[in-house]
Amino acid sequence: MKRDVRILIAILMWLSLGITNTSSANELVVAFPEGDYSPHYDSTHGEMRGFLPALMHRFSEYSGQPLSLIGLPIKRYQAYIHSGEIDFILPSNPDWSDNNKGNLLYSSVIMISRSGFVRTEAHLGTPIRRIATVTAYTLPAINPAYLSKEPKVYRTFDTHASLNMLKADRVDATYAHLDFVREWVRKNNVTQQIYFEADAGFDNFSYHLATKNHGAIIRKFDDWLRRYRADVLTLMKEYKVGTDMKLN
Repeated sequence: MKRDVRILIAILMWLSLGITNTSSANELVVAFPEGDYSPHYDSTHGEMRGFLPALMHRFSEYSGQPLSLIGLPIKRYQAYIHSGEIDFILPSNPDWSDNNKGNLLYSSVIMISRSGFVRTEAHLGTPIRRIATVTAYTLPAINPAYLSKEPKVYRTFDTHASLNMLKADRVDATYAHLDFVREWVRKNNVTQQIYFEADAGFDNFSYHLATKNHGAIIRKFDDWLRRYRADVLTLMKEYKVGTDMKLN
């Protein structure tokens, strides 16, 4: 009975995304935040794209474990991982709110993503007065040398909106993952130079696969990461993810 319920839930989640193929009985569900967070992951095309989905497909092939990759609103997948309606969330981190109810198990580090303040040339070295960033992000401590007063923070739905505010000069800094900024520059053929103001402050976030009930899969995933680290690094270069500070 419990298996039937899980299969039904998986089918309904796939249908809610406009996807018609159903899940097999032993398929496990990996949920990503809904939206376009390229090149890390992107759920806006009816299928998961990006580095992390490609990584999970390779692990599925290696392990023989079928996986369904879906995008869900963050609050929903945080609830579903604890209720057992999904099996894994990615990316996750022990310091994030995913763990606010405890009892999650985390894989080894998959990759490091750097977040920081990006600015146009006209604002480099000047005090940060207006910041655009995604609603869910927590800003790092800003170097006092870049403060003249408490900056005004504009919260947006996604990184694209934050960067468009920077491009339009509505803010003098955007706080974002640098990989996302590089992808935005590439996709939008941005000719305006965008720079990472490293001295203003930044964060490095480790990405992990998280689960509540599948410790054996996490251990197998960790072993795969260790054995095939060279292949993972090659995949990272292919998708241009990591901690490179160059944006253009």
